[in-house]
Amino acid sequence: MDTATAEDDGVRTEIAYFSRDGRYNVEKPYTTSFPVDGIRDPEAKVDNHRFELHLTRVHNARNTFEPVLGVHGFQFLSWTTGLARADFNSSDTIVTHYYAELATLIRSNFPKYRRVAFFDHAVRLPPYRSCFL
Repeated sequence: MDTATAEDDGVRTEIAYFSRDGRYNVEKPYTTSFPVDGIRDPEAKVDNHRFELHLTRVHNARNTFEPVLGVHGFQFLSWTTGLARADFNSSDTIVTHYYAELATLIRSNFPKYRRVAFFDHAVRLPPYRSCFL
């Protein structure tokens, strides 16, 4: 695939989307959280997902448009955390301090929502840490 610089017209890549397979009219997409090897049914599968690859041009969204949550499904917010980089190695610190900071940020920017809930996070350790240095 192509590579691109900040000055050009994005990066061409293929993105996998759920197919519009007719099976989903009678069977919802699913993924199991357990192995299916021991199930007697030879048709048993871990999932029933079917994907289609679509050639897409991906653009850098920074400074190009202002997405709005109610229109685009996401929104950019500028904010600086009070936590140090090392604090993000601790799930306890993330849950007790970072979640509280994020809840305050979300409430101040989206006051019509009454409840903010966090359901998960992942602490990425080496070799992934180098991506954030």
